[in-house]
Amino acid sequence: LRNATCPAYLIDFGSMSFESDLAKLRDTAFLDKLAKGLVEGAKAVLKGGNAIVAVRPTGETRTERIPLRFMAADDIVAQIEAGIAKRGNPDRISVRSDVSDNSVIAQGSLISISAVKQLIAMLDVKSRIFRVSIAEEIEGKAGASIIIETANNFKGTMTAGEKRFEVIPHLNGDNTVSLSLAANSEKPFFRRISLGKETKLETPFGVFLVTVIEVTDGATDPK
Repeated sequence: LRNATCPAYLIDFGSMSFESDLAKLRDTAFLDKLAKGLVEGAKAVLKGGNAIVAVRPTGETRTERIPLRFMAADDIVAQIEAGIAKRGNPDRISVRSDVSDNSVIAQGSLISISAVKQLIAMLDVKSRIFRVSIAEEIEGKAGASIIIETANNFKGTMTAGEKRFEVIPHLNGDNTVSLSLAANSEKPFFRRISLGKETKLETPFGVFLVTVIEVTDGATDPK
């Protein structure tokens, strides 16, 4: 979805690892209901709607404790709650941290808890720290570089002169980083660049020479 050149949706109908979800997915009547929901949702979007209100098979509410390995439970919960606040919470999922054993307690349907567990699996990893070097190019000459250190998928900031820079690196699986670069709260500029290689970025807010170097892959607090 990240690099889609047309409207794209990721649709999740359940998890085959849960027996209750698997039973529904084997039910032809339930599959017919899902198919009709997809069609109605597509019609709503084509008519100018901005949300699909089709089928939401939430099932019974349950509570599950999810242990963490690397990240602090409070940090994970804060990120999940920020996502809920931004996108809404139609499934009424709730999460809270338990610092006594560094775990997240999730309450909701089997499907919504499965989604939370998948998100935690992506967030609860060893922090990979990056050093981002940025030098503005003016009239073909590079100025002094500024250095911003931040963790994978975390925002790093630095003020240089009259500009405040914000960067968010996202490590890909091919030795590249998808970098979000913004200056003075302008719309972020995105570009995939190779690790350790100086790259010239021509953005709406200036031309910059950018190098991203991985500092460590240890378990480090990005704050």
